[in-house]
Amino acid sequence: ALPKAVLMLPTARPKCLGFTLIEAMVTLLLLAVVALLAAPSLQRMIETRWLHGTAGHIATTLHHARASAVARQERTAVSLITRRGGGLCQLTHTGRAADCSCSAPAAAQCSGDAQLIAAVHLPERTRLAISVTAASIRFDPRAGTATPAGRWVLRTTSGREIQTVVSLTGRVRSCARGPQELGY
Repeated sequence: ALPKAVLMLPTARPKCLGFTLIEAMVTLLLLAVVALLAAPSLQRMIETRWLHGTAGHIATTLHHARASAVARQERTAVSLITRRGGGLCQLTHTGRAADCSCSAPAAAQCSGDAQLIAAVHLPERTRLAISVTAASIRFDPRAGTATPAGRWVLRTTSGREIQTVVSLTGRVRSCARGPQELGY
């Protein structure tokens, strides 16, 4: 018997998987261009979210202070205080605004007859400018009216702004002004 012949077929060369250096560099270049184009839009979106979030918080705090004044049957105020280290502190309290201070994020306090209800710290890094016509707005416990009427304006570096207005009747409303990109 003759030995069986073994048939040797040439093996196929395995495919190389992966990218060439040129393909990887072109992909990275395209990603960098897309990132550069998207960065300003992303920054505007973040700035707008900060603006809407902070304005919404201020309006909510003013509504809460008015309701708290009526529920407690005690004059309640919301005061905006500039901190020494930068940033702002928003205090909800009873008593006089001069009796309350906010020197550090965890150190909001009131003295004398004033009682601290809530404290919120707005860090300087928010890039929002805040201007006020009344640094402290007090709500009357009987009718919920406000003294004095005031306007708190939040403005971004790009000119978008939201005004929170408190009328003498205690009504709190917000309105937006600025570039067209202000929408939600």
